[in-house]
Amino acid sequence: MGGAIGFHGLWLWLARRRQGLAPASAVEGPASAGKGIDAALVVGAAIFGVGWGMSGYCPGPALVTLAYGRREALLFVPAMVSGMLLFRLLDRRREPSLARLGR
Repeated sequence: MGGAIGFHGLWLWLARRRQGLAPASAVEGPASAGKGIDAALVVGAAIFGVGWGMSGYCPGPALVTLAYGRREALLFVPAMVSGMLLFRLLDRRREPSLARLGR
């Protein structure tokens, strides 16, 4: 993490010195896209935190641990992928109803 923070700090310093290089604040994300913090973001963050706390794994390290064949990762990664697929399914069903509401 120290290496990543140092590299990012150097990038920010260079971005301020050079024209045409976008600073980190210009990167689009949910907050900068005008959506802001809403219930879906808070609930999603809470589910992520609970899953992380219960399993002890964040998605990236879980995939690395899966490569080592650890038993807990063999359980966590399929559950994580299932949750992602379930979200996509439910979100697709929700989209048409949001379009009718003019959202």
